[in-house]
Amino acid sequence: MNDDELREDEAEIARLQARLAPLRWRPGAVPLPRRTRVSWRIGASVAIAASSLLAVVWLFRGPPRTSLPVVAVAGAPTVDGAPLASSLAMGAWLETDPHSRARVELPALGRVEVLPGSKLRTLPAAAGQHLELAHGAISAVVNA
Repeated sequence: MNDDELREDEAEIARLQARLAPLRWRPGAVPLPRRTRVSWRIGASVAIAASSLLAVVWLFRGPPRTSLPVVAVAGAPTVDGAPLASSLAMGAWLETDPHSRARVELPALGRVEVLPGSKLRTLPAAAGQHLELAHGAISAVVNA
């Protein structure tokens, strides 16, 4: 490499350094974007809208159910010792012997199949109903 080529390379490097100079790192605080504050009015509006929606859902949830539809799938399931009717009253025990099965329909939720040798009842709860399985097994299908 001769002196002329070296001078050209050094001149090119100097031009590149001059062009990149505005982008070089400078010690000091890095400017961060300003933190924006959410207006309390927006938060209050969202809270009011959410509570209104909950109130509407609560009011139109319908009357509490006192029974659930139930059908015998096999054998002769009993409710509190009596032959199975078309519904299972709240608190009544549904029992299946070793050869019977029953299906309890859960409106707008799914269904529960009570397998042979099981004992189940429905209990009222704050958010609807609960199922209590004393012994045996169930199979549930939930429509979510």
